[in-house]
Amino acid sequence: MDFILKYKPPTKSKLEIFRNILDFVKIKHKENEITNEFKIEYIHLLNVNDRKAVLPELMTGKYPMSECLVSCEEAKNELSIAYLKGRLGFFSEGLEIYQRR
Repeated sequence: MDFILKYKPPTKSKLEIFRNILDFVKIKHKENEITNEFKIEYIHLLNVNDRKAVLPELMTGKYPMSECLVSCEEAKNELSIAYLKGRLGFFSEGLEIYQRR
């Protein structure tokens, strides 16, 4: 697991590996054992390779919001930023983003 987390390029191949790991973990009902580092990296991979999948994934509530917000801000994923800001209590900032869009 450490190897895949340290592998730097955010490629589609790496995203597929992460998805396979998550699918396996869900089948085994071990979702609580996934580290926050893994979750944050998965959101980062989605931001780079599959932006539309970020918001639905965040809406599951299984991800550390403040760390994911940093990743979404780096990727300029506005809908995800607005959602996370609202969840973190920054309602006016989130609403501004929605209104801008």
